[in-house]
Amino acid sequence: MAQHHSGKYQFIEFVVATSTSSPSRKQQRTIRSHASRGRTKRRQRPQLKSWILQRDGSPSLVDDQYTSIPPRVGWDLSFFDFPIEIQPYMQGDLSLALSPLREALYPPEICLQVDPASSSWTTTLLTDSVYLHCTLFSVEAYLELCLRKSHGPLTHFYFQKTLRLLQDRLDKPGDPLSISDPTIMVVSVLGLTAEVTGDSMAAKKHMEGLRRMVDLRGGLEMLRFDNSRLPAKVCRIDLVLALRFGIEPVFFNSAIPWRSFVDHGLIGKSKEVPAGNEDLSNILSTLDKRLTNVWNDLKEFSQICNLASQTPNKLSPNLFSEIMISIYYRLLSLKFKDDPVSEAIRVAMMAFGSGVFFQWRGMKQRLAFLDNLSQKSLFNLRKSQTRPPPLLILWLLVVQFSAFSQLPPGNDMRLWVDDIVSQLGISDWKQGRQMLKSVMWIDYCHDKLLDQVWPETTKSPHVCQ
Repeated sequence: MAQHHSGKYQFIEFVVATSTSSPSRKQQRTIRSHASRGRTKRRQRPQLKSWILQRDGSPSLVDDQYTSIPPRVGWDLSFFDFPIEIQPYMQGDLSLALSPLREALYPPEICLQVDPASSSWTTTLLTDSVYLHCTLFSVEAYLELCLRKSHGPLTHFYFQKTLRLLQDRLDKPGDPLSISDPTIMVVSVLGLTAEVTGDSMAAKKHMEGLRRMVDLRGGLEMLRFDNSRLPAKVCRIDLVLALRFGIEPVFFNSAIPWRSFVDHGLIGKSKEVPAGNEDLSNILSTLDKRLTNVWNDLKEFSQICNLASQTPNKLSPNLFSEIMISIYYRLLSLKFKDDPVSEAIRVAMMAFGSGVFFQWRGMKQRLAFLDNLSQKSLFNLRKSQTRPPPLLILWLLVVQFSAFSQLPPGNDMRLWVDDIVSQLGISDWKQGRQMLKSVMWIDYCHDKLLDQVWPETTKSPHVCQ
């Protein structure tokens, strides 16, 4: 049966199939045509290419091999064949290294939790004695820090053993093992441990060593073949040392791609400006285009996080790391000494993401260099003749408090928050949160922060619930 209408109406053909007849060739062509038409209309998911590797031919970041897994209750280490004999006192440290510490870098609220047994950071424990001793040292150092203890005899033993074995390997520069993935992983763990424990001198030396190894390997892109997450781990250490100690990054300090990285419609969003945010949009449109691109990327990331925290769809570790690296290398490279508004926005963006990207689970690390930048940028903004919209000022103040230690009630910054809240006519915490969300907000991370800085007189009974 067929119907035909002239003009703007299309020809519609109905194919009738019965159990006793097969479609004719014409009907088969019609079926294939409609099926292919449906496929072409299906929305294609945007594919991100690696920002670290900066090559058009690099693989997509969203790796389908990542699947969320339930956490392991424990590990039976008797099934593993380690390169040295594992003593009973080592088993607890290795069990901790195999799961909880690995999860510390990827927030479970928004990230897939990958099975540690499939990670090269775990399998290398079974093949490399230097890396094994280094892991034992890092776990002991981490536990002592959590317990507020100084390094004990066991920690010193693991550390000295690691350095001795590592030096033996580095003393043979012609040996490929001296710049192999396991050796780079050892120095990476040493650098990360130095950062966590606050040893800036050791951290800087480890980072310089990492840079030399990466250069000898031919650059970051040459590290990805056997361990796809190794380039991101190396860059993460570079960034966190810059934010905590003010050490200049050793990677991406010259050629940086400034184009937007994640603001390509990974999630659907309205193009309309929320009511009352016109002033904010106007001032953002006057910023340096490079800063605007980072703002758009970070805002897109915050929306992705809010969706991920409410649904089973989580970020892969690779995508999480690439977004972090693309944002922070660009922000650290920008400076706006003569533009206090742009500088305050740049520093606030670094503070905004620090609670997601650079805080270990269960530990509140102070990024001292970022602390100082935050306070300086807010001080200069308050002195400036240029006055951004009150809502933007409130957002700058609240997110930058995340980098500070506890502020007393009479602190000037707290009084500034109280003044802006009054100007905006905000009556309670819920209304204030909604207004801040219209700028940029990650619920699971920043709701807790808001409770710490919000004026007591406007707090609602639903704070942080």
